[in-house]
Amino acid sequence: MSLKCHLREIPKNSMSSAPDSPLRCGRYLKSMFGVEGFGHTRWIVGCYIDVDYSKYIKDLGEQALIEACVSYLNTPPERKRFQRTPRKALYGKLELHAYRLRESNGKRFIELELITDEQKNKNFWGEGIKFDQGRKKRSSKDRSISCRQ
Repeated sequence: MSLKCHLREIPKNSMSSAPDSPLRCGRYLKSMFGVEGFGHTRWIVGCYIDVDYSKYIKDLGEQALIEACVSYLNTPPERKRFQRTPRKALYGKLELHAYRLRESNGKRFIELELITDEQKNKNFWGEGIKFDQGRKKRSSKDRSISCRQ
């Protein structure tokens, strides 16, 4: 089951409150996470979903509600008329890492940490950090110098 929900648009930082400032759906998190492939093929994104979760928790439960929202976010938008290639999901392939049910100013929302497979996505602020993969190769110039000694 997929529950129709959308990500809340947020400004680049919490200090910018100008009404004309650009908004995006989340931001890449720079902290270290114990996720396999973190920094190489997987990155963490922090975002919010505006949904009144009290209506759905009684029927579905917390975990099923979150999984339904994530599966809805993973569905690609419908194909445009006469478009040949299928469309990709807007946010990459998302998986759930952590969540919190929150309430602020009488509004209920879900705070999420999602795992994505895209290092850069136009819908999120920033980009995922990239870690070195293995040791660096020596250049041929360094090799020729060490051979002469």
